[in-house]
Amino acid sequence: MTGACSARCSTGRRACSRGQRSCLAAIGDSKDKGARALETFAYRYREGESQYERFQVHKTIFPADFLADLGFQTLRRSGLVELARLEFGGLQPVAEGRRAKVLRLVKEAFTPAPAPVPPGP
Repeated sequence: MTGACSARCSTGRRACSRGQRSCLAAIGDSKDKGARALETFAYRYREGESQYERFQVHKTIFPADFLADLGFQTLRRSGLVELARLEFGGLQPVAEGRRAKVLRLVKEAFTPAPAPVPPGP
C-alpha cells in the first residue's frame, strides 16, 4: 500500500519489553519518514500462553493482543495469523502531564530573565 511501512518483531532475552521498544521504534521511524500507516503481521495466541511462547517462539511476528493495545486494527486473517495496520492520521499529541508541567515551571523559575537593553542614542 502506498504510504505504509511494515515492521517485524525481533526480540531477545527480555522479550516483552524489547518487543514493545521495537514496535514503538518502528512506529516512530515510520511516522518520521512520512508514512501514513504501519502494517505488520500478528499471531493470535490461545488464552494462557506463556511469555516465552508469545515472544520467543515466533520471533518475527507480534502477538495480536499486544498490537491491538497499541491501536492496530486487523485487515485480514487466516487461521491464527493476521495482518494488522496502524493509521497515523488519527494520532494526537499527548497533552502535557503533571510531571512535564512541574519540570517546565521549575525550568522557567531558574531561567534568568533577559538582561535589559539600554536605550539607544
